[in-house]
Amino acid sequence: MSSYFLSLRLANSELTNFGLYPKWKEYVPYLAELLNSLLKRKISELALIADTRVSDAESFVYDMWQIMIDVFAPWILPLESNNQLLSPWIQDDCEPAHKMVVAWIDAVNQLQIQFQGESKLRF
Repeated sequence: MSSYFLSLRLANSELTNFGLYPKWKEYVPYLAELLNSLLKRKISELALIADTRVSDAESFVYDMWQIMIDVFAPWILPLESNNQLLSPWIQDDCEPAHKMVVAWIDAVNQLQIQFQGESKLRF
């Protein structure tokens, strides 16, 4: 799903310049909740696996972190085009963008909570 949204943003100059929010504004609350729920489920699954193999906890966190970045990148990370950074949203889209950022923060918080007891990991 994240590759779809990233390719969509890259393929259309309007979406590249103004972000995905103008086109997807009415779906953003649902997408944010879906992405957050899927990531939290994946984090919980990895935490269960990591409990059985403590030495792999750090690897699980790094893998999950990369997955989380990939999932939210089209929505919250700026793009670089012609040596210029393009914001992921415009001022008019701050409200739906806020919902996506809150979903990102919630997923990061869940990752931290699940793996905070691992002695090698520092948050």
